[in-house]
Amino acid sequence: MDTPIIVVHDWNVKPPAPLKYINGSNELDFGKIYKALRLLPDHPGRGRIELVSTADGQKLRLKECDPKFLETFWDCAANLIDYFAEFAAYDSPIMQSVWFHLLDRLQDAGKLPHNFWQPDTPTCSHALEFLTHLDECLKLINDVIVPDLRPKGNFISTRPNLTANPGYSFGGFKAGLNPWQQFFNKNSPGFTVPVADRVYQQGVVQEEGTSQRHVPQGGLAIIQGHTERARAFAAKLARTEMSDRSEAEVLSEFNQHCLKTGETFGYTSLKGQDTLVQDMYPARRSEHTPRRYAGLGDPSGFVTKPSLNLLDEQVGLHKGTDAPAHPNGDADFRMWTVSSRLPQEDHAKKEIDHNKYSDMFDEYHTDDADGEGWVERALKASREAQHQLGRPRALDAEVP
Repeated sequence: MDTPIIVVHDWNVKPPAPLKYINGSNELDFGKIYKALRLLPDHPGRGRIELVSTADGQKLRLKECDPKFLETFWDCAANLIDYFAEFAAYDSPIMQSVWFHLLDRLQDAGKLPHNFWQPDTPTCSHALEFLTHLDECLKLINDVIVPDLRPKGNFISTRPNLTANPGYSFGGFKAGLNPWQQFFNKNSPGFTVPVADRVYQQGVVQEEGTSQRHVPQGGLAIIQGHTERARAFAAKLARTEMSDRSEAEVLSEFNQHCLKTGETFGYTSLKGQDTLVQDMYPARRSEHTPRRYAGLGDPSGFVTKPSLNLLDEQVGLHKGTDAPAHPNGDADFRMWTVSSRLPQEDHAKKEIDHNKYSDMFDEYHTDDADGEGWVERALKASREAQHQLGRPRALDAEVP
């Protein structure tokens, strides 16, 4: 019989706070672990580089990590591995987010003078060993968090492989969120560029109750691709006998309503919020600015274990498509900032008639002589193509 997982809570506070996590002989004292990780980035024994003045001018002086700091650091890392391996799956979402925050604190404390590959920068003598163990530690935690994903998602930011293409960076990163959630969750928790380093097209919207989400450059490319395909479909539909309008009229209306980069526009969301969309790019000098390499990451196909991104590029390359690029150039990391807030009048939500959206696609079900609409035919063809590629048979689900 499996050993039961026991979590001891303090019920004198709301919500109840966990005191201890117990699994057999393995016991985690949350209070002690929380305090240790909160104080870890400020540990007096952390290694650091200081700029000192000498008779010959200024120079860099290294203070190596002392043994007490290293012992505390790896104790904290071991406690985090224990939690994510044994207790995270049984914990509440709130407490999972707290432990992910503590993991962020561990990574902050791990930013040390360990850049051994930079010959002009002093580094600790244990730098290579430390970074090797830290990489293994973070990979292990990521593996136990998402054991069923193939390929595994990245829920933890790790140090870039020095042999890989270093031309891209997420910028900031919050543990526990996938790359898209870093930007799309409320107020973009993984987007850490300071407001002063953001260049907005229309200025910052900072009224009370305003939240922001940021669409990264990859998201803009997806939107642009869908828009171009939709425009081509609208033009094709206008040329058929089903349309009573000219192609020029259809495309003119389409262009009025489609999403376009380089323009500011607003709308009322289905939740009744006033929403403003505008172009923004982070200043190049900010260390937290996301970056993407120009062109293709592996144009010759030499990488033996490519990422999904490199696989996607190779598919596009063999289809004859160009490398992704922003219409205004890739010198800056172009983004959208989506600002949402409740209406000004008493912050009351606007009434949205959801019924008018319930049948918005009904007219697309145009039956042919066999009684089968083009939507059904398209989905059937898609399922057959997926089967030929060996995709899961879950795609056999009936069309609602």
